[in-house]
Amino acid sequence: MHRKDFIKNSGLAAASFAILPTGSLFAATADSKVKIALIGTGLRGQNHLELLLAREDVELVAICDISDVMLSSAKEMINKSGKKCHKFLQVIIMSGKKCWK
Repeated sequence: MHRKDFIKNSGLAAASFAILPTGSLFAATADSKVKIALIGTGLRGQNHLELLLAREDVELVAICDISDVMLSSAKEMINKSGKKCHKFLQVIIMSGKKCWK
């Protein structure tokens, strides 16, 4: 990509954000929560889980891992956080190789 094309495309992208109504770019209200499903609760996944549980604007709706040990550890983290998670989370927790299919 040439410099001239980059500048032209960047300008078009910036202009499109200015033209669009803000309702289509952002959540309708400040109360809206981002629903997140976590696939993989290994060491990095547990770090992400810890960060997600600390946020007020995030709702955890599902977790999935092939390792029962890591999944149990993630469930303990959720219980210790005291954060109320999505009502279907208990049903959607999956483990084993079949959860990846």
